[in-house]
Amino acid sequence: SEIEMQFPEINYLFWEDKHSTFISAMKLEKFTYSMIGFLIVAIAGFTLMSMMSLSVMQKVPQIGILRATGMQSKDIAHIFIFQAIVTSVVSSTIGILLSLFIIQLDNQYNLIYLFFPSALFFDFPLILNNKYIVLIFLVSLILLIISGLYPSIKASRLNTIEAIGFKR
Repeated sequence: SEIEMQFPEINYLFWEDKHSTFISAMKLEKFTYSMIGFLIVAIAGFTLMSMMSLSVMQKVPQIGILRATGMQSKDIAHIFIFQAIVTSVVSSTIGILLSLFIIQLDNQYNLIYLFFPSALFFDFPLILNNKYIVLIFLVSLILLIISGLYPSIKASRLNTIEAIGFKR
């Protein structure tokens, strides 16, 4: 801005001005990939909720026995929330370790170029920063806890007599 004030008669042409269509195409591509990622996360959330619901359905007689022995509804809900947390920690850890292993293999053997030699015009490294690892871990934990809330509330509200006699 200081140069513009000193030399007002000079026209400045910035790279962004010359390639505005390229930049807008990149922004559209980023938005599209973000929407696809959001849809994948939403589908994963519904899948996790259905898996947790199936877990509750498989344990209905045991839930009835726990209720008959005097266990409170909130304690039964805590069991299934704890199951969601453990599932999240284990699955996130395995997923992150597998991703880091694949990145390490790609760094050593350049696997992406070997699998897709004609599709890539330039070499780009696979990078997974620590902040993204923490973000992935937290998002998966929150997603699994949220998907475990409905089944845990459902399990805590089961009628004791009907639950003990429940047949699959």
